[in-house]
Amino acid sequence: MSWAPAPNSIMDYYQHDGTTTFRFQLVGELAGPWVTDLEHAWQTANSIMRDKQLVLDVSDLTGADAPGVRLLQSMLKAGARLVSAEPPASPALLQSLGSPIDFKPRPRPSRNPWGWIREILGRR
Repeated sequence: MSWAPAPNSIMDYYQHDGTTTFRFQLVGELAGPWVTDLEHAWQTANSIMRDKQLVLDVSDLTGADAPGVRLLQSMLKAGARLVSAEPPASPALLQSLGSPIDFKPRPRPSRNPWGWIREILGRR
Protein backbone atom coordinates (compact mmCIF):
# COMPACT_ATOMS: atom_id res chain seq x y z
CA MET A 1 0.00 0.00 0.00
CA SER A 2 1.31 3.47 -0.84
CA TRP A 3 0.61 6.79 0.79
CA ALA A 4 1.04 9.66 -1.62
CA PRO A 5 1.34 13.11 -0.10
CA ALA A 6 -1.30 15.66 -0.93
CA PRO A 7 -0.07 18.50 -3.13
CA ASN A 8 1.68 21.11 -1.01
CA SER A 9 1.51 18.81 2.02
CA ILE A 10 2.73 20.24 5.27
CA MET A 11 4.21 18.46 8.22
CA ASP A 12 5.26 19.75 11.60
CA TYR A 13 7.15 17.97 14.28
CA TYR A 14 7.82 18.98 17.84
CA GLN A 15 10.72 17.83 19.97
CA HIS A 16 10.26 17.17 23.67
CA ASP A 17 13.41 16.45 25.68
CA GLY A 18 12.41 14.77 28.95
CA THR A 19 14.43 13.21 31.73
CA THR A 20 14.12 9.64 30.41
CA THR A 21 12.75 10.08 26.88
CA PHE A 22 13.29 12.20 23.81
CA ARG A 23 10.00 12.48 21.94
CA PHE A 24 9.18 13.56 18.42
CA GLN A 25 5.53 14.50 17.99
CA LEU A 26 4.69 14.14 14.28
CA VAL A 27 1.81 16.12 12.77
CA GLY A 28 0.71 15.89 9.13
CA GLU A 29 2.27 13.96 6.24
CA LEU A 30 5.84 12.71 6.41
CA ALA A 31 6.71 13.28 2.75
CA GLY A 32 9.07 15.09 0.43
CA PRO A 33 11.50 17.50 2.07
CA TRP A 34 10.00 16.81 5.49
CA VAL A 35 11.60 13.35 5.48
CA THR A 36 15.10 14.82 5.16
CA ASP A 37 14.31 17.50 7.73
CA LEU A 38 13.11 14.95 10.29
CA GLU A 39 16.09 12.68 9.59
CA HIS A 40 18.50 15.56 10.30
CA ALA A 41 16.63 16.41 13.49
CA TRP A 42 16.84 12.74 14.56
CA GLN A 43 20.59 12.65 13.89
CA THR A 44 21.06 15.82 15.94
CA ALA A 45 18.90 14.43 18.76
CA ASN A 46 20.97 11.22 18.78
CA SER A 47 24.04 13.26 19.67
CA ILE A 48 22.43 14.55 22.90
CA MET A 49 20.06 11.72 23.90
CA ARG A 50 22.59 9.60 25.81
CA ASP A 51 20.54 6.83 27.50
CA LYS A 52 17.12 8.29 26.76
CA GLN A 53 14.41 6.29 24.97
CA LEU A 54 13.40 7.71 21.57
CA VAL A 55 9.62 8.01 21.35
CA LEU A 56 7.65 8.79 18.20
CA ASP A 57 4.21 10.24 18.92
CA VAL A 58 2.31 9.39 15.74
CA SER A 59 -1.16 10.39 16.97
CA ASP A 60 -1.50 13.08 14.32
CA LEU A 61 0.60 11.58 11.53
CA THR A 62 -1.76 11.50 8.56
CA GLY A 63 0.42 9.74 5.99
CA ALA A 64 3.87 9.16 4.57
CA ASP A 65 5.52 8.62 1.21
CA ALA A 66 7.91 5.69 0.63
CA PRO A 67 11.01 7.56 1.95
CA GLY A 68 8.97 8.63 4.99
CA VAL A 69 7.98 5.04 5.72
CA ARG A 70 11.63 3.95 5.35
CA LEU A 71 12.72 6.66 7.81
CA LEU A 72 10.13 5.55 10.37
CA GLN A 73 11.27 1.94 9.93
CA SER A 74 14.91 3.00 10.44
CA MET A 75 13.97 4.84 13.61
CA LEU A 76 12.11 1.77 14.88
CA LYS A 77 15.07 -0.50 14.08
CA ALA A 78 17.28 1.88 16.05
CA GLY A 79 15.05 1.34 19.10
CA ALA A 80 12.36 4.01 18.83
CA ARG A 81 8.98 3.30 20.42
CA LEU A 82 5.69 4.36 18.82
CA VAL A 83 2.96 5.98 20.88
CA SER A 84 -0.41 7.14 19.63
CA ALA A 85 -3.67 8.46 20.89
CA GLU A 86 -6.69 6.30 20.16
CA PRO A 87 -7.68 6.38 17.38
CA PRO A 88 -4.54 7.39 15.47
CA ALA A 89 -4.94 9.65 12.45
CA SER A 90 -3.54 7.02 10.07
CA PRO A 91 -4.13 3.49 11.43
CA ALA A 92 -3.30 1.70 8.13
CA LEU A 93 0.08 3.41 7.92
CA LEU A 94 0.92 2.53 11.50
CA GLN A 95 -0.14 -1.10 11.04
CA SER A 96 2.11 -1.34 7.97
CA LEU A 97 5.14 -0.50 10.10
CA GLY A 98 4.69 -3.77 11.97
CA SER A 99 5.75 -2.36 15.33
CA PRO A 100 3.72 -2.39 18.52
CA ILE A 101 2.14 0.91 19.43
CA ASP A 102 1.49 2.16 22.96
CA PHE A 103 -1.92 3.80 22.94
CA LYS A 104 -2.97 6.65 25.18
CA PRO A 105 -6.58 7.81 25.35
CA ARG A 106 -7.40 11.13 23.72
CA PRO A 107 -8.77 13.68 26.17
CA ARG A 108 -12.54 13.82 26.05
CA PRO A 109 -14.23 17.20 26.03
CA SER A 110 -16.27 18.07 29.05
CA ARG A 111 -20.02 17.87 28.46
CA ASN A 112 -20.54 20.89 30.65
CA PRO A 113 -19.43 24.08 28.84
CA TRP A 114 -18.38 25.59 32.17
CA GLY A 115 -16.27 22.56 33.15
CA TRP A 116 -13.05 23.99 31.75
CA ILE A 117 -13.56 27.22 33.75
CA ARG A 118 -13.97 25.22 36.95
CA GLU A 119 -10.81 23.27 36.11
CA ILE A 120 -8.84 26.48 35.60
CA LEU A 121 -10.14 27.90 38.86
CA GLY A 122 -9.45 24.62 40.67
CA ARG A 123 -13.10 24.01 41.55
CA ARG A 124 -14.92 20.75 41.01
